[in-house]
Formats: sequence, structure tokens, C-alpha cells
Amino acid sequence: MKPLSVQLLKWFSILSLLCLCSNSLYAQFVDYYDIYVYDLKTGTTRQVSSIPMAGEYNCSWSPNSKKIVSEAVDAVTFTQAIYVTDVASGVSTLLTGGDGGNDATWSPNGQNILFEKNTNDWYSGIFAVPAEGGEPTLLRDHAISAAWSNNSQYIIFLDEDMWTLKTMCLKDKSESSFDLYGENPAWSPNGQYIAFNTWAPAADGSWFYGIWIIKVDETGKPLGDPFNLTSSGGGASWSNNSKTIVYSDVTVIDAENTDAGDIYSISVEGGTPQRICGRVDTQFGDYDPCYSNNGQYIAFSSATNPPKSKLALSPGNDPFKNKLQVSVMGNPSKSDFRLNFQSKSSEIISLRVLDATGKTILNQAGIQPNSIMRVGNDFSKGVYFVEVRQGTQRKVMKLLKQ
Repeated sequence: MKPLSVQLLKWFSILSLLCLCSNSLYAQFVDYYDIYVYDLKTGTTRQVSSIPMAGEYNCSWSPNSKKIVSEAVDAVTFTQAIYVTDVASGVSTLLTGGDGGNDATWSPNGQNILFEKNTNDWYSGIFAVPAEGGEPTLLRDHAISAAWSNNSQYIIFLDEDMWTLKTMCLKDKSESSFDLYGENPAWSPNGQYIAFNTWAPAADGSWFYGIWIIKVDETGKPLGDPFNLTSSGGGASWSNNSKTIVYSDVTVIDAENTDAGDIYSISVEGGTPQRICGRVDTQFGDYDPCYSNNGQYIAFSSATNPPKSKLALSPGNDPFKNKLQVSVMGNPSKSDFRLNFQSKSSEIISLRVLDATGKTILNQAGIQPNSIMRVGNDFSKGVYFVEVRQGTQRKVMKLLKQ
């Protein structure tokens, strides 16, 4: 799962529905996140990145397991950029061509880095840039949440028009659809599976958000139906032998207490998830785990205490002074949904609602911040997506009409 931090100004995230939302959203106002690495052999964790006045998220290892690519979000300007960090030295270098990018992933052949960034008011696009930096190439517009195939010849992504997972052959740009909704897709190193997050109905009529895997051929074509692995958590990353998945999830301490988030693993055959790591010297969650290609390390994003710069939290230097927050009250709903808009910015808010086919069924502008709006009373049963804009900030949420 993506860390719910300052990065959410432009990220596609289903904020109101994720079980980790409240904890991680609180964390973003207190600390900055950095990249940490857990050594599976020694059982130790160390910080490997520390970009001043910025938070680092969504890490991905280079094929030789010596470098990590991640995005950094400036705490004052909210601008995003892609950095490459040398794990041994901790030196982070700005990736030329990665301006505005997030959710970066290193290709298995080591040649390119994939990322997404906004291309216009409502949509994002998937870009590729040489691993050493250079001119970015737009691979697919109206797309987010991309990942590489094991042979670097295909990508999988979420289509912003149809809201379904699709694969693309990079050689001829041909596409195939999964005909299902999924977030944070991850292709297994052996090329036989794709993991992703999605919502599904539980036996008691409620809905749960968990990790699923589906068997695929070398082109990404599904071979059978998806298999549910977990009923919570997200942000799957494969082990180098494709036998286990690591992900971020809430740790239940007792009936009344939970930890904000730790890193877990689960077998592709299913079973009971096992806690692998998670920092105990911070009250905030650990997110975005990524297995190294040599199988020895797990990198993840975690809050550094104390903050890297006291300036960012001092009076008059609040880096989150214009932060837009959107929550949904009553979701799923049999009647309407109440959208709660909270922001210290005076800019007006606009939204649009799309149905499961990508058709826009509602456009609304001129919404005042710090207000509540009701939508959906006349919606038919089904899945909808609401996109909210305030200036450059963008939020996307999934609605379920029962």
C-alpha cells in the first residue's frame, strides 16, 4: 500500500476505505518518512535515506540490490521527484527526468525506471526513464499504479478510464484487460503470478480490502480466477523465489489496541500471515515494503523520530497548511454518501463521479472547503469513483452503492 503522507496530494488512493488510513494520515502531520532496510540475516533495521525537508516513499530495489529508487515529497512546496539512494553510503541522487513522479519501480533488467505523474487536471500517465536519468517517455496516458513483468517486456497498470487492470506489451503497445479492479499490482519474479489489492464482499455482507493473486502466462493473460490471500493490508512485494509476499498491515495488540502498521509475509499458498519486521521506536506505521532481489533485505518507508527538521513544524512553517482531506461517511451505502471536505486553503473544490465503465455521471464545481456534500441518492447499485480537486491536489475514492 502507498504511504498515506504528503504524497497523497497527487496519489491515487482510496483514503476513506483503507484500514490503515487514520493512523498514517495522522503520521503525516507529525513526522517525515524515510527509507529503512531490514536485514533478514541479522534481524537488524537501519535508516538508508534522509532527504532534507522531504518524505521518501514507495521504494524499489535495483536488480543488484545495491540501490533503491523512491520518490520524495517536498514538505513545503509539495512537489514530487524521484531519487536513487545508494544503500551502502546513504547518498540520495535526484533522478533526471523524474520530476513530478511517484510510485517508481526499477525494471528487472536494470535499464529503466517506471513511474507515474499527473498529465492533466484529472488524469495521470505512466512514464519510463533510463535508470541513469534522461528524457522521460510516456508509455500510457490515463493510467496509474504500474509494475514491470519479470522479463521487462510488459507492464501492468490500472486504467483510469475503465478502472480495470490491464497489461501492455512494450514492443507493440498492444493491451489486454483483466476485467477486474485492482490496486498496487505486482508481477512475481518467476512471471507466473500477479498480486494486487481489491475489495470483496464478506460472508456477513460487509466488505473487506485485501491481497489477491492470480495466475498468468508470460504475457500477463489470466489463467483462472483470483485467489484471496489476506483480508486486510496492502502493498504486496514478492520474494525473489516467488514463494512469499511481504506487505503492510495493522498489528492487533489486543481487543482494544492496535499498532499503526508493520511488515508481514504470507505464503502464496495462503495460511497465517507472519510479522516480519517493523520499527518499535516510532508510534507510526511502516509501509511500502519491497523485497531485495538477492533475498536478503526488505526496504520500507517509516517515520523518523524526531523530525528531520524542526523548521517544518515551527509556527509559520506548517508544511501541511493547505492539505486537502476528504472522507466519506456511509460507505457502502444503500442511500447516499456524505463527502466531508476539509482544507485550510480557501481555493474552491471540484469533483466528478464516474461509474464502473469510466463514464462521468456527475460534475460539480464551486464546492467550499470545510463543507459536507451528499451524493449518490439516485445512483444505481454498483461501484463508483469520486475524484476531488483543489488546486493541484487530487483525491480519488471508491464508493459502493448497495
